[in-house]
Amino acid sequence: RPDISRPDLFRRLLREAQACARLRHPNVVTVYEAGELGDVVYIVMEYLRGEDVGTLLRRGSLTFEDKIRILVQVLDGLQHAHDEGVIHRDIKPSNVQREPDGCVKVVDFGVARMSQASPLTRSDGVLCTLDYASTQQLRGEPLDKRTDVYSTGALAYELFTGRPPFK
Repeated sequence: RPDISRPDLFRRLLREAQACARLRHPNVVTVYEAGELGDVVYIVMEYLRGEDVGTLLRRGSLTFEDKIRILVQVLDGLQHAHDEGVIHRDIKPSNVQREPDGCVKVVDFGVARMSQASPLTRSDGVLCTLDYASTQQLRGEPLDKRTDVYSTGALAYELFTGRPPFK
């Protein structure tokens, strides 16, 4: 990400990418390597061929069973991340990818969109998407795995109603 010039963001991106690189689970996108080359942070991750759940929702192509399978796989991936001490902090339809074989991958563990501000907000140095943000995030409180559980609940609500919880 050559667009990250602030040293604190640069160090944070590298630290988070390296933390995600240790996650090995079928429902978490694989990060093969993360590092820096000069003043550029790079991340090498698995290539995904599927579509994000937001796109699938807009198309209306998910059955009830598909939605249950997606949620179970998201929760399995998050359980692994939490067991490894990693909190996603931004679970939402666009950060969940369904592959052509039905395998679901949780993507973007806070590293891919650090410098974008449009749908994101900062709370105590934590980025989140408002429609899926936990109370702790909005208050700037310390975060733990409950943040991801809350956001997954908001994702479930949207999967079954077609809209985020507070719209």
